Amino acid sequence: MASIFVSAVVTMALVGPALRDDSPSRGGALVTTTIEGEVELTPVAAMRSAEAAVRSALWERYAEDWLTERAFYVPAERVADALRSFLSSEVARRRGPIAQPVEELVSSSGTGFRQRYVVAFEGRDLQRLRDRGAHVARRLNDHFAIRYAALAALWALLGLIGFGLDRATRGWLTGRIAFSALVAGSVSTYLLWP
Repeated sequence: MASIFVSAVVTMALVGPALRDDSPSRGGALVTTTIEGEVELTPVAAMRSAEAAVRSALWERYAEDWLTERAFYVPAERVADALRSFLSSEVARRRGPIAQPVEELVSSSGTGFRQRYVVAFEGRDLQRLRDRGAHVARRLNDHFAIRYAALAALWALLGLIGFGLDRATRGWLTGRIAFSALVAGSVSTYLLWP
């Protein structure tokens, strides 16, 4: 009888990670959500699966807020990549979500492992996580703005130098100066492009 129960639990777990509320919201009480990873063959794979499920849940919850911080001149893909990297490092450091011990599931077909995380989306740690993610997006905006300003200043400086040398030589080296400025500007743009 017990093996049938364990087999049923393993089968239900194979369907996919599940989100469910463990504690109801009672007059300001902290609502926690349990996020389960998939049933895996090793404990390490179970931990990775649970971390991926937590990252996915946090991304669904906070991505819209974070992406609204993006400036118009920053590519959306770059912001999303930076935020996903930030979220991976935060989950790996165990900030916010609380990892439960890896559960061993024994059935007639073998042994499986699963890990759960308890997440309080309205908790102080995850509010800080949301704020840090917005800060990452704003910092990326600043990074792109500095790079674009440096490129504009570089091209303006090359233009001034090119025209100054052209005036100083009275047009004698015009083609060579223009070519040199174009090459220097192109190489610098390649190096500075965000």
